[in-house]
Amino acid sequence: GPAGIALLQKQQNANGTNHTSLESLTPLIMSAVHNVLQTVMEKVNTTLNDLLVKIKPALLQVGTWMLQFGNKIQAGIEAFSATLDKVQKIFDQIMSQLHGKGGNEELMLNQTFNLFDVTEDGLISAEDLKDVATLYSITALAGDLSDELVKKYDTEGDGKLSKDEMLLLVNDPAIPNSMSVVLRTYARRLAEIVGNIA
Repeated sequence: GPAGIALLQKQQNANGTNHTSLESLTPLIMSAVHNVLQTVMEKVNTTLNDLLVKIKPALLQVGTWMLQFGNKIQAGIEAFSATLDKVQKIFDQIMSQLHGKGGNEELMLNQTFNLFDVTEDGLISAEDLKDVATLYSITALAGDLSDELVKKYDTEGDGKLSKDEMLLLVNDPAIPNSMSVVLRTYARRLAEIVGNIA
């Protein structure tokens, strides 16, 4: 500030050098920096304390709710998980009865087509099948088989499969029960997500 400038001018006049005046300013500069930092830290500390005082009632209420409703929420999640397990068992029974039977197969394809259509473009490519192999653990679709199956069942020659073409592919003996495997794995993953949320 002004005191530092006055001190610098005084030193220059007395000594005739700029070097000594800079040395005499060092303590003054350090003191000013220290004062500014101390003021800033005091303001930060005061602001944080004020914030904690203001949010303390909300934090206490959240804690009360956790104690009050925690067991009920946990019980609800466990009941939901048990329901998912029951649904999966029923699904497995239905799948074993429906395996490859007429119109039911088309209905199942309509339900699973979007799970196979990873790129969400309305068609299924070899890359989609490879992604499905990874996502749903269908090892038979890994590697070159996906490319071979798309070539085999791509009646339109566009390198992708429509729903009608996909219906032919899912009946290929190289990938038996692929739709039911995808659905089961999808249901299992949903159950795992619910378990992780719990």
